[in-house]
Amino acid sequence: MSLRNKNNVPHLPDECWEQVLKFFDHYRYFEHPSLLSKQLLSITNNLRSSLTISDQTRPYISRFFTRFPNLLSLNLDLTRYTTADELDALLHVISESSLSLQSLDISHHTSIPVNGFRDLGKKMKTLKYLSCLNISSLSNVDDVLILIADCFPFIEELHVHCIASGLVSEFSIKTLSLALPKLRKINFSGNCFFQNVSLFHLCKNCEFLEQVMFHRCNLLTQPGIVSAIKERPNLTLLSVVNYEPQQRIGSDLIASLVNLKSLSCLDLSYWIISDELLFSIAKACIPLIKLVLLRCFGYTYVGLSFLLSKCQLVQHLDLESAEFLEDEHVSNLSVLFGNLIFINLSSCKKLTNLSIFALTRNCPLLSGIRMMSTSLGDDGIVYSLKDFVVNSRMKSLDLSYNSWLWDGSIKVFASICPNLDVLKLDSFKGTPNSILEVLKRCPKIRDLSLADCSRVELLFGMMNFQCPNLEVLKLSRSNIDDESLFMISKKCHKLLNLDLENCSKITTKGVIQVVKSCKQLRNIKLTSCQGVFACKLLSRPSLKIFG
Repeated sequence: MSLRNKNNVPHLPDECWEQVLKFFDHYRYFEHPSLLSKQLLSITNNLRSSLTISDQTRPYISRFFTRFPNLLSLNLDLTRYTTADELDALLHVISESSLSLQSLDISHHTSIPVNGFRDLGKKMKTLKYLSCLNISSLSNVDDVLILIADCFPFIEELHVHCIASGLVSEFSIKTLSLALPKLRKINFSGNCFFQNVSLFHLCKNCEFLEQVMFHRCNLLTQPGIVSAIKERPNLTLLSVVNYEPQQRIGSDLIASLVNLKSLSCLDLSYWIISDELLFSIAKACIPLIKLVLLRCFGYTYVGLSFLLSKCQLVQHLDLESAEFLEDEHVSNLSVLFGNLIFINLSSCKKLTNLSIFALTRNCPLLSGIRMMSTSLGDDGIVYSLKDFVVNSRMKSLDLSYNSWLWDGSIKVFASICPNLDVLKLDSFKGTPNSILEVLKRCPKIRDLSLADCSRVELLFGMMNFQCPNLEVLKLSRSNIDDESLFMISKKCHKLLNLDLENCSKITTKGVIQVVKSCKQLRNIKLTSCQGVFACKLLSRPSLKIFG
């Protein structure tokens, strides 16, 4: 008996194939196996758990629910022109399906689909995650909160931001907090009329609440934050970001923070902090895994080094705009980063290539570095590859807007980080030859950003090899033309996302060539491309056009 079918696919039980296919870290990789046989197509369809619905795919939504019976997550990524009635109708169709939906994202719409929510709430009692960010036309956020409390009592994670909202009343928040007994994570970022009493009720009434995020909630005061987090000492994530006016964290808030003994993520972006705060957190042995001090001021290297010497479990560290940092500081700190996975050192103006070399050499788990707007390349040193250790774990480098960055530097970075998956070189002033060399040395690059690069139009004409893994390409505000697009269509067949915003030299002809050749293309951004008429590109339902 043959062990293979007519498509030369080994005969294995569905359960075995499921285990094999689960090794793929994203459903986009299911496409090729599904073409091999009906068996694999059926298995990949059953394994698909999330789906994004766009304007182009909305008419086929009922078919999708039949094809993907085990969907748990839906993202309604529709244009802002979608009306409330259209959203209501779409949610009604979803409610009539047999799905056991756990996650729904309806962010970036003009209004909340009231009737759709009610239909969904009657049929689907499994919803645990709801995101309603950047809802633009609703004048009263209270209506939204009471509606959510009524329709989705089993929500565990909630994100709400109504752009034009008025004052959030104590009644609506209290109603919400009492109606959602299982709430674990709340994000009210952007609701500038959110008050102290609202945060207090959430922390007091939601006994399972672990994660709290409030950005741009400028009516929240330090006494209000203190009284609220005293009610919930088991918080694991606290993110309270005040952009204006920038305030100094006082002693009462410091005392409250150090009592959060389970805190693993702390985001204090834009606050004025002190070494006293960092010393206190370190002495309290807070088990921090993620620390975000983006654009914080008032602290020094002394406080930072003491904290990091005590909190060596940190995996994610954001020190953007820590202008006191020097290469020697980074080198000394890097030996403490045994668990560090990602670091952001953008706008640390004194840092050069030496900081990257220290991090890649001393941090065994590090996979991502962001160093935008630093002094990379401004050290005047000619490097030899014999001086460096190859870091096979490094997957992502964001080196955008470094005006001193030169060809030699990025070639060295590519040599010591050969397994790069993401590379961002926006505003790079070097030659196309050096970018070509990077692509040769790092063939696994999936996401490449070359926005604002002056000579990028020459790059693709010089390319004499394929980019088999490139899926995301950003070329906005560059001088590329139709000839460049033609070469992209020949060399980058697996493109999923292409950003051509404000590329004035391209025309409809060049874009059509890319769309025809790159059959997997799902998103193309053509904002401010005056020579392109997007209506001629709408023949492919799976393609979403921005601009």
